[in-house]
Amino acid sequence: MKIVLTGASGGVGREFVRQFPDTCPVSVRYGDYSALASKLRTADALVCAGALLHAETEHAFRQANVRLPLDILKLVSEVRGSSLPVLLISSMSILKNKVDYLAISDMSPYARSKYRMELEARKSYEGVVNYTNIRFSTIFYGDPLRDGRSKLIYTAKSKKEVDAVPCHRDFIPIDSGVALLEDFICSKVAGRFQECRSINIATGQRVNLMDIARYLEEKYGIVVNEKESPGVTVCSEFDAPWKLGLRKKFLFDILKETGDYYDRIDFCDGR
Repeated sequence: MKIVLTGASGGVGREFVRQFPDTCPVSVRYGDYSALASKLRTADALVCAGALLHAETEHAFRQANVRLPLDILKLVSEVRGSSLPVLLISSMSILKNKVDYLAISDMSPYARSKYRMELEARKSYEGVVNYTNIRFSTIFYGDPLRDGRSKLIYTAKSKKEVDAVPCHRDFIPIDSGVALLEDFICSKVAGRFQECRSINIATGQRVNLMDIARYLEEKYGIVVNEKESPGVTVCSEFDAPWKLGLRKKFLFDILKETGDYYDRIDFCDGR
C-alpha cells in the first residue's frame, strides 16, 4: 500500500516514517504542490500530518493549520476527486466533549486554527474529497517541547521540584497512536469509515496529572507543589479504539511509562 505523507518533519510524521519506512513523504512547506500532485496519482492514501503547535501570531497558525491543509484538499479534489482516502490530523483541544466543539473564546490560538480547518474543510470539500479528521487525545511524545506530561517529567528531573494541577487527560503514546493511525488507514482503504468525517483516537484511559506528579514524588523524591486548576476543561473521555472496531489495543502502564521516561532523560540532548 502506497501512503503519501505530508508533515514528515513533525512529531506524528517522523514516527509514522519510523514505523512504516515504505511511506512516501512529500514536502509542501513552501507551497509547491507539483511533487505532491505527482505522488497522489498513484497513492492509496494520503496522511496530512503537518501542524504548527507554537506560533507568535494567529496568522502563522492560520497559514500552517488552515490554509495549507485546505490547499492540499483542493489539490486532491482536482487530481483524484473522492477516490483517494485522506486523513487530516486535527486535535482534541477543540472539543468540549466527544461530539461538541468548545466555544471559540475557550480555545487556544492553536485550537482555533484546527477548528477553522475542520469547518472550512466541511464547507468546501464535504462529498468532494473522501477525508476524515483524526483527533488524537493528548499525545505523549517524550519531548518536553511538545506535550505537558513530558514537560512535567522533564522539569521534575531537572529541578527535583514540579508544579502540578489536578486535571485529567487521556494520554496516548506517540508510537501507539501512529500504529492505530495506520490501522485506520487500512480500514478506510478497505472501504470502512467512508462516511466518517471525524474520529477521536484515544486509549480510553483517563489519567489525573496529579497522580503522575505524586508517583514521581513517591519514587524519586520529587517535591510536588499542587496548584489550583486553571479552570479550562479539556476533553479526556474518548472511546477506546477497540470500541471503534479497530484492531489494535493499548497495552501500557501510564505510571511505568512515566518512570521509564524519567530514567532515560538525557540532559545532553534535552530529551
